[in-house]
Amino acid sequence: MKNILIIDDNPDDRFLYKKLLRNSQCYFEEAETGEEGMDLLSNNEYDAVILDYMMPDCSGLEFLQMVHENKLIDKAPIVMITGNGNEDVAISAIGYGITDYITKDTFYKNREELVKAINSSQQKFRLKLQVKQVNRELRLKNLDANKLNNRLKLLIRTLAHDILNPLGGIRMILDIHGATKKLDGKYFDIVYQENEGAISRIKSFIDEQQTALDIKCPLTHIVPVVDQALQMHKTLIKKTQALVQTSLTVDEFPIGYTALKSIIENFLSNALKYQHSKRPTEIVIFSSQENGTIKFGVKDNGLGIDLKQNRERLFEPFSRFSPEIEGNGIGLSNVKHLVENCNGKVHVESELGKGSTFFVTFKTEDLKRKMKNSNNQQSTLNN
Repeated sequence: MKNILIIDDNPDDRFLYKKLLRNSQCYFEEAETGEEGMDLLSNNEYDAVILDYMMPDCSGLEFLQMVHENKLIDKAPIVMITGNGNEDVAISAIGYGITDYITKDTFYKNREELVKAINSSQQKFRLKLQVKQVNRELRLKNLDANKLNNRLKLLIRTLAHDILNPLGGIRMILDIHGATKKLDGKYFDIVYQENEGAISRIKSFIDEQQTALDIKCPLTHIVPVVDQALQMHKTLIKKTQALVQTSLTVDEFPIGYTALKSIIENFLSNALKYQHSKRPTEIVIFSSQENGTIKFGVKDNGLGIDLKQNRERLFEPFSRFSPEIEGNGIGLSNVKHLVENCNGKVHVESELGKGSTFFVTFKTEDLKRKMKNSNNQQSTLNN
């Protein structure tokens, strides 16, 4: 049985509509004003709405405007009825989303026209909802395609960075011992380990990207990541005679292992490269929690950055700030994408000539949610 809402101030007209539809197995609810009609439409479900153009408190067009403002246009098909044909009114009503428009003299002449209008409006309404659903699905697919595209870009940048970084380490070793001097077993081992590390990181990152749809930004312990970063940079740390300290009071972060490792290594590498020549290099790798956020980062007493001049381009791809210092300019850009991919933010505090602090923040609630999901998954596996 169809549930029909009739909004018309004229009782004779309402009686006529019910009479014309008596063979259509309909249940009717009636409203004499736009306000009453709006209240009924807001709180009930209808198969169709018959709307008079002129009512005591508003016109049919004004009623349709209220329907839009209250986001009710997709609740039921609306058929507007007027005393005489008016093309401008019909165009305006269609613009507001009615599914059919009919004049009273039309169904006075042919009583089947109102039945046809109701049936037609229901078909149009179902089609409209189907089109909207398809459009929503297309928008979601476009969003997924954009995310995938960003992941591919991120993969290229990360692979490039992780390949070029060890090559820079190899170049440094050759510079120390002379390009023409034969490497003994000790330095051969260093070169070999650098390249093996690069291959391992590349394979690990590719594996993580392939499973990213299933495990996005899992919890990762920072302590072993920092230990590996220090091991990777031990040659440069020794060369620069840097004092590197750790202060890790928060251990878990909602970001993948490979991403966290790439970020820590980038921050540490920059701190070592941009050292100040007139004082011993001091670096602190830290993690902490405050004001609803958790963070990790690297603080140094190196050259520092003029943020007034360089803040806007600091995280742009291929940005370089010192031509004398070796680099490819994609590291910080890559960091930014890795962090934002896991709903984090990357920050920098720096003063020219005094040093810099690069750090990443996540909301504590994100960590709690990840921990809860992780515990639920573990409980499921145990059961």
